[in-house]
Amino acid sequence: MKVKSLILILLLLLSISVSAEIPDGNYVYRGIYFGMSVKEFHENLRSDEKMELSIGIPEIEIEGTIYNIFALYDDDRLYEIYFESPNYVANYFIRKRITELSDLIEADYGEADIINEFEISEVNDEILWRKRWEREEKNIEIGIGKFETENYVSLHMLYLPIYEEILNQ
Repeated sequence: MKVKSLILILLLLLSISVSAEIPDGNYVYRGIYFGMSVKEFHENLRSDEKMELSIGIPEIEIEGTIYNIFALYDDDRLYEIYFESPNYVANYFIRKRITELSDLIEADYGEADIINEFEISEVNDEILWRKRWEREEKNIEIGIGKFETENYVSLHMLYLPIYEEILNQ
């Protein structure tokens, strides 16, 4: 009994120390943070039960839905990331994914700074961003994209300090 308690305390302390190492402005989701290397990203991917590598594309489960992860790096530092849902024919699923992601982001960042109202039928070649949060160190957007005749939901995060470095090169 004492050994189990000791192990639980050590695991708790380890999880607190790991989360304390990630500054709030850098945090993305489930151990993913801006500035992490490709190696760190893949180590996190292998250790997280909600993430996996499928057909060469990282995937993550968010609110019971599997999203593809597209990560961009500069100088081996993560600075931009997209989480993209499966493609759907039915608009019901698009609205549901938008609501789920919005609730998740709003829990940490409050109401969106910008809300764009449009019909799903208006989505064509580019992702239309429905909600946007503009923070000092990052921008977060939730939008709808189109692939052939189906739509998908995209959650996009951009880490501004690294992005500005790239622009100033």
